[in-house]
Amino acid sequence: MTSRNLDYSKIEPYHFFSSRNEKTKFNWFAFELACEIDRAVPNDTKKYLSKRGYTKQTFNKSCIDLAILLQGMVLKKLAMSALSVGLLLTYCFLSKHGGWQNTETPGTTSVPTLNADIAKKIKK
Repeated sequence: MTSRNLDYSKIEPYHFFSSRNEKTKFNWFAFELACEIDRAVPNDTKKYLSKRGYTKQTFNKSCIDLAILLQGMVLKKLAMSALSVGLLLTYCFLSKHGGWQNTETPGTTSVPTLNADIAKKIKK
């Protein structure tokens, strides 16, 4: 990152991506979100904060940090959802095609394993 990223007098796109290949819709959305947070806070509130030592740069940095934090939370949620969907689809596929073998013996917990035929189908 270059030193221009330290300038928070305005919320700029380069706060969210430093190169052309990082310019994704998701990063652009974070930039727009930071701008909207800035616009959503009334000027009276901004004046109140400025009397207590918060500058425009400090406020902009807070908007940027909040947008990046929310972006991280979305990515984490999507990753968890993808994992859940993947596990659910695997379970449904294996259940439908008889891929679960019951390895339960009296007094133990069932541990699902792949049926050899299903494992061959998955590899194909």
